[in-house]
Amino acid sequence: MEVSAAERIRTWIAEHGSKCVSTPEFLNGLIDELNRHALQILRSVINIRTLHPEVGAITYQWYDKDTNMALPMHLILRQQKFEFGKSRVFMNIVRRTVVETDAYSNSPFYEVRFGMSRVSTRLPAPEDMPQYSIYSDLNAIGATGYYARELQFTDGERNVITFASTKPDGFDDEDLRLLDEVAMLIAPYIEIFAQRLLMQTLLEIYLGEKTGQEVLQGRIQRGDIRKLDSVIWFSDLRDFTKLTAEEAGGVVESLNQYFEAVAEPIREHGGEILKFIGDAILAIFPVQVDARSGAEAALRAAYDAGDRLAELNARRASSGAAALQHGIGLHTGVVKYGNIGSRDRLDFTVIGNAVNLASRIEGLCGASGEAILLSAELARSLPGYTRLVGAFQVKGVAGETQAFAPTARPD
Repeated sequence: MEVSAAERIRTWIAEHGSKCVSTPEFLNGLIDELNRHALQILRSVINIRTLHPEVGAITYQWYDKDTNMALPMHLILRQQKFEFGKSRVFMNIVRRTVVETDAYSNSPFYEVRFGMSRVSTRLPAPEDMPQYSIYSDLNAIGATGYYARELQFTDGERNVITFASTKPDGFDDEDLRLLDEVAMLIAPYIEIFAQRLLMQTLLEIYLGEKTGQEVLQGRIQRGDIRKLDSVIWFSDLRDFTKLTAEEAGGVVESLNQYFEAVAEPIREHGGEILKFIGDAILAIFPVQVDARSGAEAALRAAYDAGDRLAELNARRASSGAAALQHGIGLHTGVVKYGNIGSRDRLDFTVIGNAVNLASRIEGLCGASGEAILLSAELARSLPGYTRLVGAFQVKGVAGETQAFAPTARPD
């Protein structure tokens, strides 16, 4: 007895779905199977809304190698490409502002997510059908049929999958019934992949990229500590108490502006932000190669943070807001990195004398009039780039502590 296309695809999903490790791999395998049954898929998109302060959605766009209809890069925070022989999948982290535009609210994605279970049409779309801009875009690359369907997740969230075909007359009724069944069958798999990605994304937001990966890999036991050679960064705003009194309701926005200006350079130069502490930032730059490379990365980040802060202050001045000033203390040493806390509340952080000294060094910025200060240990890794500011008595450290200011940004 001949096995139907629907039965063969059901079998493929059951046998191969759980073996796939990601949405791109699953989507590519699914479309390969659909095309074996002459659906002639040209393009497919999965659109998943996500819990993220900056991200509106995650999209997976499948194309064959000869087709290119990617999202404009200014709409994308991050993109990753997956190659599969004759096809490819782009994973796009899409800006939240995209889903607040008229283009999104006047699209099949919006219609399916907020009401209709399915949108389908031949292309070009008949005149009595809604004329979404995506239809003309797809028609221009040779598509003859379009299909969009909800992917219903167990939490009630309605996400979307679409297919575009090059079959001479688009999708026929049998194709539509098959795609309806496929959308229902694959929703649990896509949800599992989405939950994995969401967990990874949230851990990276709240813990940092490297620390988030540590937790995902199972380093979750209290007292799970390892030693890490790194450059420690401690920075905070000057006159924060005064700023709080003067700005009152606007202080949170000022803090967010400051953190954004400083956080980007830290990440760009390989640092990991571990904590925002009030108006302060604790970060580390793990020493990957040698002491000099780690020191140079941290100092470049400090210079770039100063430049970003100057740009921010120029924008603030135009609106009558006060300038923000900060101090940065940099030190190098071995820290203890891992989980500490109570049985039911853990924190992934760094502790040790090196962390304390970085904080003390930063505390000298105000009295010395320097925006960036380095410890003697770190300055030794940067010959020709620092000058001695002075020797100071700092709390918790026997004897005097030398502090150095940078004289130039490392190349």
